[in-house]
Amino acid sequence: FDGGANWDQVLYLSDQAGISSLVFNPAAPDTLYAAGWDRIRSNTQSIVSGDHSRIYRSYDGGDSWETLTNGLPQEYMSRAAIDISISNPAVLYASFVADEDMQFYGIYKSDDYGDSWTATNVSDLDGALGGFGWYFGMVRVNPLDEYNVTVAGVELHSSNTGGGSWFQSTPDWWTYSVHADMHDVAYAPSGDIYLATDGGLYHSTNNMATWDYISYLPITQLYRISVDPFNDEIYSGGAQDNGTMAGNYENIDSWPRLYGGDGFQSLYDPNNESVFYASTQNGNFNRSTGGFWDGFNEGINGDERVAWDAPLIMSVFAVSYTHLTLPTIYSV
Repeated sequence: FDGGANWDQVLYLSDQAGISSLVFNPAAPDTLYAAGWDRIRSNTQSIVSGDHSRIYRSYDGGDSWETLTNGLPQEYMSRAAIDISISNPAVLYASFVADEDMQFYGIYKSDDYGDSWTATNVSDLDGALGGFGWYFGMVRVNPLDEYNVTVAGVELHSSNTGGGSWFQSTPDWWTYSVHADMHDVAYAPSGDIYLATDGGLYHSTNNMATWDYISYLPITQLYRISVDPFNDEIYSGGAQDNGTMAGNYENIDSWPRLYGGDGFQSLYDPNNESVFYASTQNGNFNRSTGGFWDGFNEGINGDERVAWDAPLIMSVFAVSYTHLTLPTIYSV
């Protein structure tokens, strides 16, 4: 009530659960809706499901809350999400991810301010979350059309019938026309639509029929970087869901991708300029010898738990100015 200078905790679920999305009724701002989610990620445990993935409602600006039922699932669930129609605030949509397969468990619609809910048809969304639905948590209603609703996944899917049927509203991810893994959609007053993905920001002026990439945003998330020992003006780095790339400051907007996946550590062989190493998610290590790639995970137990960003280093004793010493590679 003071512009964010002070805060009160008004909705506590548990030590392992929080709120994944929050909306309010624009015609009655004291009416709030929240989606809960059980989530812990540490070096010892990963929790993405629980008993708190529910929809909660407050009529008094957050002073008190009730759990909404009457058509909504009450089972052990993964991530939940909620959104409200701006053009008709009686209409809300809620999505739930199943604990078993991390796909959509269901998408539900209410046309009475959340008092009751009806399951929509999600048969068109089989596999839309790619088996890791905890990573996606967005359902959005077009502010100009209560029947036009969109959900995020590996690709974007939309409905013009209030959930009666769904269609894919971005190209197949493997075409790289629009980067895979969708996270949010924003509607501008002009009618333009903006889409946030793992690969940057996209813009549509024709209700998602086509998308344009918004370039020159300094937002690449590099996990690790390295310098080419044969040319210290060339650098390489591994980026979140954007592979391993290399380039320099003179052409900062054009760094070619060397390898795909989630990029992490890259290494140059100091004794052979044609040999390059790149790591990807879950400790997968790859080596290029003159442009041809092969993996080198032999000897690593694939059944053991491994860090998403598994460390990879090269022995300093690998450097040989006579180019006779082979490098030693280490990982944990």
